Amino acid sequence: MSRLQLLVIVNCPLLERFPRGMKMPNLKELQITMCNQLMELDIGSGSYPLLESLTLDELNKLQSIAGSRSGWNESTLSELHMVEFVDCPLLKKLPKGMEKLSRLKQINGEYEWWKRLTWENNEMKTSLSRLFMII
Repeated sequence: MSRLQLLVIVNCPLLERFPRGMKMPNLKELQITMCNQLMELDIGSGSYPLLESLTLDELNKLQSIAGSRSGWNESTLSELHMVEFVDCPLLKKLPKGMEKLSRLKQINGEYEWWKRLTWENNEMKTSLSRLFMII
């Protein structure tokens, strides 16, 4: 998997957790769609250093997007520039540190979902609100 640049996971009804520790050093785009049992996603642990785009769509049970203990940061997700959330109704918080990713330029999502989010602090809310685009 060391050369893999695009990973699309669609309709995996038994997937509850995205495998931790999976190393994909060249992955640039990750799309996960219609995995209705997926509850947790850990991508901020340094396993995806070139990840540029993350799309999460129709993940009805997704509750957590985790990272390292310190959250998402420049050393683990330095290339991430776009994140999209569609139909992830149970996701109530964005990952800690997401606001500190200097290349992050766009967060796409539904307006009602965005309004329901709870925030780590006002700095995070203000910083990420500037990047939010309604889809």
